[in-house]
Amino acid sequence: MSVLPKVEAQAFTGICAQGQTLPLYLVCDPPEGETVFQTKIASVRSGLTVRELALELLGTLLAERLDLYCPAPAAVHVAGPVRQEIEDRHRFQCRDDWGFGSIWVRRTAPFWPEVDVQELPPEECSRLLALDLLLSNGDRTPANPNVCWNGSRLMVFDFEHSFELPRVDFERRFRLHLDSLEPLYASHLACEGADRAGVLESVANALAPESVVSFEAAVSDLPDSWREDWRDHLDYLGYIGTQRDRMLERIGGLPL
Repeated sequence: MSVLPKVEAQAFTGICAQGQTLPLYLVCDPPEGETVFQTKIASVRSGLTVRELALELLGTLLAERLDLYCPAPAAVHVAGPVRQEIEDRHRFQCRDDWGFGSIWVRRTAPFWPEVDVQELPPEECSRLLALDLLLSNGDRTPANPNVCWNGSRLMVFDFEHSFELPRVDFERRFRLHLDSLEPLYASHLACEGADRAGVLESVANALAPESVVSFEAAVSDLPDSWREDWRDHLDYLGYIGTQRDRMLERIGGLPL
């Protein structure tokens, strides 16, 4: 099965007003039939880059590895008349023909955007916090949760602000990553609901060698324009795996 199916945008149905990202709703034509995808596309107006779209995929794969639920992803080809309509109506100044799409499951399943973190089980909070510590993702706060809850499952989305670290050598990048963990933890949605053992177990599992290697399968599915950034993200994640003990030690020192 493809890690990242490629689908063709057939019609533009409008902009989803979600933060500053300006994702699009597009009717696409995957093999299983017509589906509406919420798509993020690299553009001047959205401020998104191809590098950040590659992070959406990495975040999705890591979340699934940690047994968190994510909307089904796809690479959406936005070209021809559909792209022209977007440009004519909204002047996106698209940087690339490919966007990162996800089936917005709230349309078909009862997920609620408002999340009371007090209702979340500790194991869900622990997995969620572990995910964002690994990704150095500070964009999941009580004011901007980027999760939905249906009473039994937590759905996680929006990873484009992960790894906002300088593109320096991996060791220097990793030291900056470690330095980001304490302020990230302090502002995180799940900081009070997570437990130490659960967070450490989730981080250790995500950084197991077989986990990182399994993400290599995504390479053949990627649009060509994404591959350089994907390679950098994946190689850096692999480096974190070689420094797992340092990561676990720093996380273990947080006031969980």
